[in-house]
Amino acid sequence: MHDIYYNVYLPDLVYLVQKINRRKIVDYRMQLAITQNPHIKDPKKLWDILASQDKEFNRRPAEFDAAGFELLKSQLRGNPRFVVKS
Repeated sequence: MHDIYYNVYLPDLVYLVQKINRRKIVDYRMQLAITQNPHIKDPKKLWDILASQDKEFNRRPAEFDAAGFELLKSQLRGNPRFVVKS
């Protein structure tokens, strides 16, 4: 926890959150496959739907919003508890 709080910068955090969400999706798929396979006639249909959503998720690249980031930094500078690096 200490390393994440003090040693992770915003671009790294965005990347790590994406990786965490990706791992959760993989875990959910495995749980879904375990529970649904004995009860469904065509399990391939569900996997096709999930695969199409996965392609859509991977197609959208993360974009850095410089103006929004500067706005966030200016708001954080107004709070004495935050130290904002330039």
